Amino acid sequence: MFYVYILKSLTNSRYYIGQTKDLVKRFAEHSEGRVKSTKRDTPFELKYIKKFATRSEAVQYEILLKSKKKRSQLENLINEFSASSSAG
Repeated sequence: MFYVYILKSLTNSRYYIGQTKDLVKRFAEHSEGRVKSTKRDTPFELKYIKKFATRSEAVQYEILLKSKKKRSQLENLINEFSASSSAG
């Protein structure tokens, strides 16, 4: 199983989009400042997760999310995810 995730920095409200096979480990790496691209933005809140059967599918979806130029598009996706997560 592979995951695409969105993190939100609690320091400056920036979003970070990534994909991984081990979500728990990767979130810990981000939170502990061990990821170069997000080191200055710690701490983080995990805002969105989507599962995929293959890394190829996850990478394609990650690219799609990163192509969303407007912050509002990501926030709408996160809000939909939050609503569906709390409903079920």
